[in-house]
Amino acid sequence: MPFCPNCGAEYRSSPSFCSACGAALLTAPGIESSIGANVGEGIPTELRYHISLKRVLFMTVLSVGLYLFYWFYITWKQYRDHTQAEASRIEWLPVMMMAQRVSKG
Repeated sequence: MPFCPNCGAEYRSSPSFCSACGAALLTAPGIESSIGANVGEGIPTELRYHISLKRVLFMTVLSVGLYLFYWFYITWKQYRDHTQAEASRIEWLPVMMMAQRVSKG
């Protein structure tokens, strides 16, 4: 059985490192150069798809809009629970009528 050249511990099969001291166990002289040669192989240098700027902007606006809608809903819900008030359509009617007058006038 082979022994570790660093500490002399015996090891079975062909591990990469000694289990006793952690030293690298090289069985063939060309192993170090072949390990570094394969790094980067199989990594594509060019992307297969392209995301347009319009799509990125659309998704950004959509996500910000949904976040604001959710934030306003949660804020309204907390306000409603805190004040124990119920808002009905009748209460909003004068406000809507004023808004229509302002927009027309």
